[in-house]
Amino acid sequence: MNNNTISKVNRFGKIGNIIITVLLVITIIACVALTVAAAVISSVPDEAVSVTITKGAEINVSEKYFGSVWNNMVDSFAYTTDNDNFSNTPPEETQMDASLSFFNNNFSSALISSSDGYKTITASSDPAVYHVKSLTSAIFAGAIFMLSASAALFMLKKLFKAFAACQSPFCDDVVKRMKNFSFSLIPVAVFASLSETLSSSFLSAGQESDICIQWGIVIAFAVAYCLCTVFKYGVQLQRESDETL
Repeated sequence: MNNNTISKVNRFGKIGNIIITVLLVITIIACVALTVAAAVISSVPDEAVSVTITKGAEINVSEKYFGSVWNNMVDSFAYTTDNDNFSNTPPEETQMDASLSFFNNNFSSALISSSDGYKTITASSDPAVYHVKSLTSAIFAGAIFMLSASAALFMLKKLFKAFAACQSPFCDDVVKRMKNFSFSLIPVAVFASLSETLSSSFLSAGQESDICIQWGIVIAFAVAYCLCTVFKYGVQLQRESDETL
């Protein structure tokens, strides 16, 4: 490998080392800030701050199409009546317990009214209650994620330092540090997914929420590990070339 190519590799390592150092400092500061925030919020009483949110929607449907729209929208409904006969047709001006789902939103009650050939469905959801203390686990998971990210950046910093000092990128030191960096991405993916899942659970206020997986970081791990394998093969070729010379 000629000196010009090695010089470019070394320069790449030096620039990368500077950038990663800055990012490492930022993630450490973020980790400390999140840890302090989690400690402060955990000391706040449950009743100190709470927010109750109820989602609502108003749907206007022509009376001609109301039946088909209602049947496709509602899973079940129930209402209280003084009459002995219960009708399968939704009553008007009566508050109903109804399981409605549309536009990725779920509603638990509905009121139907008529006007000028249209029927209006006024739907509302169950109250979502947010307690500030419930945010502690999500913030603490975020702090652990930042800690794992700091560890991964530290491994990447050592990789760039290896590039900055190497006589050839195809050497055992570069491969070793590249392998360490690739495996350091596993806890990053785990804790990033955990942090996002807990944040989503908090924002859903106890309602059902999906498990989040950071596929981008998982793919980054796969790519880094593949590059590690390629560089390992390059080391073998470099060694054979040196022995031949």
